[in-house]
Amino acid sequence: MVQRRYFLFCLIFAFSQLSYGYEFNNNSSYDININGDDFSAKVWISQLFLEGQKNFDMDANVSVACKRDFEFYKLNLRNSTVWAIRMLESSQWPSVGIYAGMTHYMGNFEECVMISRSTFSGKYCLVNAAYEFPFQPDVKPVEFADDNDSVWKVIQQYQRIPWRENRRNLTWAMCIPDSCQQWDLENSLRRTLRPLFRENELNISINVDPILCSTSKHKQYPLELYLCCLFMMILITILIFCTVFDVIKCKNNKYSHRKKNVRRQIYESFSIVRNLKKLIQVSSSDSPILYLIKIIVTCLVIFGHRIIYTISFPKHNPEHFENILYQLEKFSDFIFYSLDYFFMISGFIVFYFGISKARDKGYTFIFENILLRWVRMIGLFAFLMLFLIYVMPYIADGPLWKYRIQEISDNCYSSFWANFFAVGNIIKADKQCLYTNWYISTDIQLFVIGCILTMVFVKNEILGLCCVIITLLLGIIVSFVVSYENYFHPVISNYISIMARLWLHKEYTEFYILPFLRFGSFFTGFAAAIFTKKLQEKKIRFSDKFNLVLIVVSFVSKIIILLCFPQTTSPVNEYTRLNNAFYSAISRLFFVLPEAMIICIYFTSGSGKIIKYLEFKIFVPIGRLLYCIFLVHPVLQLYEMSSFYDFVTFSMFHVSLVYMSDIIISFITAFFLYLTIEAPIANLSRIAVSQMIKKTDKVENNDTNVNKTNKSNALTVTGVSVD
Repeated sequence: MVQRRYFLFCLIFAFSQLSYGYEFNNNSSYDININGDDFSAKVWISQLFLEGQKNFDMDANVSVACKRDFEFYKLNLRNSTVWAIRMLESSQWPSVGIYAGMTHYMGNFEECVMISRSTFSGKYCLVNAAYEFPFQPDVKPVEFADDNDSVWKVIQQYQRIPWRENRRNLTWAMCIPDSCQQWDLENSLRRTLRPLFRENELNISINVDPILCSTSKHKQYPLELYLCCLFMMILITILIFCTVFDVIKCKNNKYSHRKKNVRRQIYESFSIVRNLKKLIQVSSSDSPILYLIKIIVTCLVIFGHRIIYTISFPKHNPEHFENILYQLEKFSDFIFYSLDYFFMISGFIVFYFGISKARDKGYTFIFENILLRWVRMIGLFAFLMLFLIYVMPYIADGPLWKYRIQEISDNCYSSFWANFFAVGNIIKADKQCLYTNWYISTDIQLFVIGCILTMVFVKNEILGLCCVIITLLLGIIVSFVVSYENYFHPVISNYISIMARLWLHKEYTEFYILPFLRFGSFFTGFAAAIFTKKLQEKKIRFSDKFNLVLIVVSFVSKIIILLCFPQTTSPVNEYTRLNNAFYSAISRLFFVLPEAMIICIYFTSGSGKIIKYLEFKIFVPIGRLLYCIFLVHPVLQLYEMSSFYDFVTFSMFHVSLVYMSDIIISFITAFFLYLTIEAPIANLSRIAVSQMIKKTDKVENNDTNVNKTNKSNALTVTGVSVD
């Protein structure tokens, strides 16, 4: 009896151990579980790539020259020849940091392209691959993973978090003989990696873009590049000649007192010395406080673009960067709203400085102001676009150079005429040349509306005021409706998946860059200018206490709007349709309201006790360079990031240092561009417009004299004396 009980106990114990072991093995991360919400492959991704690196060989269907040269490379690799080892170490397969978000493995670009043998040279290629799961499980996105979860589950969860790197897309460097084409490498990699991934219930797609392959062979430069260089040489020659001519003639007192004809004005337009004097000259009509606000906003814009470029390029420490980016999301409003200050100031300037001209010149004011504005803004921008199209692709090299720069160059070429005629934010909006070109089109469009409304206000103040209010309300209503109908957010979130190709994002092209969204900020400045003019006409000056109350109230309303109606762009949060639409409609108006009140107080009640300490004359010449700085800084940032041979190691200290260098280098570059490009174009446009107006006035005077003569003759014939 005891033996039976003992035998039964042993049997039960053994069965329980087997059941426990079976249950343990079933939950092991090394088995495949396709029935639940999780998916677990047998081997982690980096191990699959290491196995693929060991087994890699050129496919049997490659060209004869490619097969021969690759076999020669393998033979020398077995013999540990120096050049073969260099070729091996120039490649870098995905091995470490995949889970942490390292998606780019750049190898050694320079070492690869410098390899040269009698029959071939080194060819550096970047391979793009994406591994996929056999099914798409219903996994809820989480912002931060649990360390006890399966790594495959976390990968699927992170896939739906936009501020996380997409860990399923990988790029790595391969150094191969230049006799091998990109399709040879592509097919060979597919033959090597696909069986390994299929064994683990994974699919992998591999692509080798020809533009991502580089060699040391001599580049073929197009004719347009030589023409651009010739144009630059001619321009420099003209600048030197006109500057020397101006300096010599200025010493001659007889010449300096002569009346300036058109030819002399053209000479002086290209004089660097004269343009420099105009740059540093400060008159009583200049407002340092306006330039100060522009300087601060420009610094914010440069910082925002630096963050965008940092987001879109590979990094050594992506997980740390993701956490920083998550924190920066809460401050993205201030970065993406910073340009609204420019629109507000533009609206103020259009009315405040334009109304007196509109009263003097009549309808000619509209044509003259719009033409001068268009020439000034498009002239320098067109020069930079031509530089990006025909010169920029050939001035440097690197693993990502051709890929990044060629795309920008192609976009500039495709959208050149749309940007030239200031409709680039509407036509071909998905072919953005730079992050700043939509602003130019939007600003000119709003400027045209502002000039027309200024003229209406001059003819009939009540009608003009009604038109301003109706236009402002129309912009608010359209912004609300478009945001509500399309589920758009008020701002573009600083997400990796968005910033890498911002111009392809629907919210950016169909909402963010369109002019109606900026009506709130532009017409806030416009209305502030109307209010300021009325106070000046009636000579009303508010006390410092009242001004302080106005500023505090406007700042409080701004903070309330920003805090009470936050946008919910994270997929882990519920999207509130009405909340986001309302926020999109009115947020920009209240965002610039305090600064508009400060400008209004400055022009009506003077600088006051606080503002007077900010009125430095140095702000005026710096402010005149801001448009050049605004246009040129993304070109410099693009050049710096695209010419990297390796990863960027992200830290806020490093970003701060690079940001300071952005400001300094942009300022120096803008200084030379202003003297050589922007100022001459502005001078020539003024000369051309003034000559056109003179001819028009002359024709009108002749017509008037002819009419008077005809009338006089008619009266004489009828026997009536004119006298």
